[in-house]
Amino acid sequence: MSVLVIIPHYDLLNHLHRPLDAVANADVDARALIVDNETSAEARDIAASYPADVTTRVQQSPAENRNVGIQKARLQKDHEFVCFLDADDSFARGSLAARRDALAETGADVAGCPTKHSYADGSKEIRESVTGSWGSHIQLFRGEREVTVHAPLVRSDVIERHEFDEDYPRCEDWHYWVRVLAEESVVAVDGPPVEYHHHDGQRSMQDPEERYLDKHRAARDLVARYPELEGGARQRERDDWYCAGRLALEQGDIETAARMARRSLAASGRQVKAWALLAATRLGGDRTMRQLERVSTR
Repeated sequence: MSVLVIIPHYDLLNHLHRPLDAVANADVDARALIVDNETSAEARDIAASYPADVTTRVQQSPAENRNVGIQKARLQKDHEFVCFLDADDSFARGSLAARRDALAETGADVAGCPTKHSYADGSKEIRESVTGSWGSHIQLFRGEREVTVHAPLVRSDVIERHEFDEDYPRCEDWHYWVRVLAEESVVAVDGPPVEYHHHDGQRSMQDPEERYLDKHRAARDLVARYPELEGGARQRERDDWYCAGRLALEQGDIETAARMARRSLAASGRQVKAWALLAATRLGGDRTMRQLERVSTR
């Protein structure tokens, strides 16, 4: 029962060994498919010593590149399972095997597992996988830190039914998995984790305002598809605007921070964190963050 691991690659050559090492050391029959953006010579050189193939695309969005991987996977038809793994992430040995076995035993379509987050300061955090319950899906939709879905293993027929939506270039992954988990059967495996590496160059940290705008558009689409999520929509908006504003504040972008605070207020009415953020933008410097921390924890 073989596994195809699709790896979209965006100029992260220094990190590409992580997912390829994970595939090479997996205790299942696994092969990587790298969908590369314009660094084909270097990527091919790295991939040459691994069980991996490389396909090259001109610079496109993450959703478009993931869909290229899906199209290639549909044509190959020589694998039973598919996993999407970022080019700077990995999974522990035994992770694919544990999830493959769970799919075989339960007949489910999607197998998740815990995610170990490793931060630039050396700290680590384990987040549990979503389950098949709607309560768990709503937690994922809201962006609650207690649950996650990262690089789940799916049966190959799942990618016949689902593609990434290219209308949401900055949150295509989240939008895709909320949809898949709503429509497919899910099993959560308490086994070896996927390893998510945070670093300065990661795409998810770029253009925070555009990222959160994109996520709001995607959230509205998801609520329209799945009315069960509607109760979490305003919570989702309030928290996202606050996070975007705080990130802007940390980067010294006071104008964006104030704008995000006002949007948070519009989404949630009286909200202590948003008020704190809006007030903090008028203070500046280290005092800004101290004020924010003090008021937002009340």
